[in-house]
Amino acid sequence: MSDFACPYCGAKHEYDGDPMGQDKTTEYQCSECDKLFLITCSYSVDYAANKADCLNNGNHVWKDAIRTPYIINRKIKQRCQGGCNREQNRTATEEEIQKELAGLEKYPGLKSITLGN
Repeated sequence: MSDFACPYCGAKHEYDGDPMGQDKTTEYQCSECDKLFLITCSYSVDYAANKADCLNNGNHVWKDAIRTPYIINRKIKQRCQGGCNREQNRTATEEEIQKELAGLEKYPGLKSITLGN
């Protein structure tokens, strides 16, 4: 929803109709002065700046991503928590693979994904 003012009398209105596409125009009638006018939909893009110490001579802080299956092709996806959100894959240990396979007994199709067969 978006607020706008009547260009004739300045009365405040809130558009709660169907979403319109970028630069689409629709007719609107002011409930105060009864005059017709046009409203045009426009979108804006906002950017946010965040620190990423790992990109400035800091260390990446890798954390295993949570997903199912956890191991794909004997690899575990990791995401940097140091600010950059980069991803990498690390090779799963044999112990991690066996634990994963034990948890997938109910889902035999996922075994080949875990092992990469």
